[in-house]
Amino acid sequence: MSYFKKITHAIVLMLILGISSMAHAKWEVEKIADDSGVKGSEVKTYYFKINDQGHKLILDKYMKRLIFVQKDKYFKRDIRALKINGESIDVYAEQFMSYPEQTAILFVRRMEALEKLSKANRIDVHVFYHREGEKVSTFIINEK
Repeated sequence: MSYFKKITHAIVLMLILGISSMAHAKWEVEKIADDSGVKGSEVKTYYFKINDQGHKLILDKYMKRLIFVQKDKYFKRDIRALKINGESIDVYAEQFMSYPEQTAILFVRRMEALEKLSKANRIDVHVFYHREGEKVSTFIINEK
């Protein structure tokens, strides 16, 4: 493995560990048994926040993404923008076919986004609803 790849892997590992350690204090914790593995049931830990509107934001450290959950699965939606502490982050979204209430938020520049997520106090998710237009869903991670 080249020197550059080793450095990149080390930085990603440090960011993931940083997010994991910081997430313990700010995010709620949910442990889910994953029965899809060959080795049997593996327990995975996910971190989440629920805002005043009842929307849920899940930090998926395994896939390095966020998952936006809205219980009203009949609204077709798209994530247009994401702001962490007021700074815009380039994202794109994929709605899950088998779970229409969930939308994955993927980062264009993953390393930069993970670093900002580890220091997040407030996350604003700009959601475009095809029936109603754009709305902002705000999650307060760490109240100062």
